[in-house]
Amino acid sequence: MVAASRDEASLAVRLYNDPAEMRSFEGFVIHMHLAWLYLLHAEFIRDGVDHRSTRRAWRFDHEPEGPSRPDRGEKRQSSSPTITSTTSGA
Repeated sequence: MVAASRDEASLAVRLYNDPAEMRSFEGFVIHMHLAWLYLLHAEFIRDGVDHRSTRRAWRFDHEPEGPSRPDRGEKRQSSSPTITSTTSGA
């Protein structure tokens, strides 16, 4: 994963420095983002952290298994006023 991260970062810099490339900045942003993502995944793998997405992406050991807020799952009341039409359909 670290090698893939390094390759993506190198590609990003090459694209950014290439004056003939039409979309060099966009390519730089995409590939540098991938480089950081691969590096983060490499750290997760090194530390033994399961980085796959779950129902709730970030849960720490001290948090309860169920909802952390009492209002979670309940439908919230809208605080904005209801707008109705005042014109007649005549």
